[in-house]
Amino acid sequence: MEREFRVFNSKLLLFGEYTVLEGSSAIACPFEKFSAKFRMGENNNFLGLYHDFHRYMSALDLRKWNTTFRADSFKKVCEEGMYFDPEIPVGYGIGSSGAFTAAVYDAFMEPVDHADLKTLQSLFALMESYFHGKSSGFDPLISYMNQAVLNDGQGNIKLVDLPKEYFHPYGIYLIDSGMARSTATYVEVFREKLKDGFFRENYIKPLIRINDELINSYTKGKVDLGIIQKLAELSYIELKAFPEMILPEMAEVWREVHPSGKHLIKLCGAGGGGFYYLYSADIEDFKSLFPEISPIEVFG
Repeated sequence: MEREFRVFNSKLLLFGEYTVLEGSSAIACPFEKFSAKFRMGENNNFLGLYHDFHRYMSALDLRKWNTTFRADSFKKVCEEGMYFDPEIPVGYGIGSSGAFTAAVYDAFMEPVDHADLKTLQSLFALMESYFHGKSSGFDPLISYMNQAVLNDGQGNIKLVDLPKEYFHPYGIYLIDSGMARSTATYVEVFREKLKDGFFRENYIKPLIRINDELINSYTKGKVDLGIIQKLAELSYIELKAFPEMILPEMAEVWREVHPSGKHLIKLCGAGGGGFYYLYSADIEDFKSLFPEISPIEVFG
């Protein structure tokens, strides 16, 4: 009988892009539109990657977490044709390596007894570091728990439920730039920009304040009559603060729609390529303005 593997969803960083690196809160949620899982078949295109990952995992000291990596089992099913089938676009910042990490833990590791979120996050960070050199473990945690996770900026994380129509009448959509990107490259640009005191004082501090206010209202479901104004302010500051992180063609759309307030755009993660967020009070109007763009509904 063919082995069945669990499906793992991609993730979206809803709020906290860049500011989380400066101590703000952040919130991310699973995104069911794109998912991934291990499958059995004849696809050996990634056998080299799996062998490298097998060596990496086999060399880790996992005693701190009281777990083990079932190395022989992983190697055996890889050689029998197991492959990772990702519908998650790679290089879009929505957790393709996080889903892979969560899938490995689920299928090829002993479950950590009575593990809290921080314990799992630290283990996932070690595992996912194979891909990035350094990982927070946040992405695989969201994929594994399949629930929104709040990082309060004080070192605490917790699962939260998000009201899907909180920003009504604005719907939340993704715009596909059609281009992959390297998150690490843009993080380095951001760190360089932080050396400028004007940038930090006039852009990052206001962004942190607005970001934390938005997350506080959103996660608690509090009525906030100024929520759209805060979104508009966040969108405007990002456009001014991060020109390097915004593709020229996306910047044109951003500048064109912002004055009306009917459509608001913000970064989705690091920016550059990948996705961008669109908050729209009239999606049909947006589509008529930009028929070449096909927005993807986040909570549809």
